[in-house]
Amino acid sequence: MVFFIVNLDLIGPLFSLIIAALFFYVKKTRPSFTDKIILSFWILQVILITIGLYLLENRINNHWIYHLNSFCSQLLFARYYYCILDTPRQKKLVLMGLLLFVVFYLIEIFFIHSLYTFNSYSYALNALLIVGYAYMSLRMLINNLPTENVLHLKIFWFAAAIFLYFGASFFIFISYHYLSQVLARHVGILWRMHNLFLGISCVIFLKTIASKTWISK
Repeated sequence: MVFFIVNLDLIGPLFSLIIAALFFYVKKTRPSFTDKIILSFWILQVILITIGLYLLENRINNHWIYHLNSFCSQLLFARYYYCILDTPRQKKLVLMGLLLFVVFYLIEIFFIHSLYTFNSYSYALNALLIVGYAYMSLRMLINNLPTENVLHLKIFWFAAAIFLYFGASFFIFISYHYLSQVLARHVGILWRMHNLFLGISCVIFLKTIASKTWISK
C-alpha cells in the first residue's frame, strides 16, 4: 500500500491515460479541447515523473524536473482558461497571473534558489493561480447556467479536479519548506498526501472526459 501511494504520482496519470484511450476507442469519439488539456497534463506528469525517478535512481539531482513541471503546468492551464473564459477582464486576469508566475519563477531561480534546489513556493503560487482560474470558470458557469444539470458538464468536473488537486497542493507546498526544517524525518508524508490528491483528481478528470461539453441556455 505504501509503495502504491509513493508511486501514485506516476501510476495515477499513466493508468488514467490508458483508460481514456480505451474510452475514446470504444466510443469512437475525438477528444474535446478540455479532454486534450487533461491528456496533456497526464502525459506531462508521466514523462517528467519518469525522468525524475530515473535521475533519483542514479543519484542525480532531479529538482529541475519539479521546476519544469510547475512551469509547464502553469502554461498549460493558463492557456486553457484564457481560451474558455468569456470576458476580456477574465482573460486579462489570466495573463496577469501567468506574468506574475513567470516573474516570480525567474526571480526564485536566478536570485534566491536555483534549479537544483526544490522551491516549494513557486509550486504553491502555481497551484494558487490555477485555482483562481478555476474559480473564474465556475463564476462563468453560474452566470450562464445551462438548461440541464451542471453535474453533467465537463467544465464543472474539470474545475472540481482542479480545486481538489491544486487546492490541496497549495497548502502542502506553502508549508513544505518550513516543515522540511522542523520535521525533516516526516516530510515524506507531505509527498504521499500530494500523490493521493493527484490520484483522486485523476479519477475526477476521467469523469470530466466522460461528461458532456457546454450546453447553452
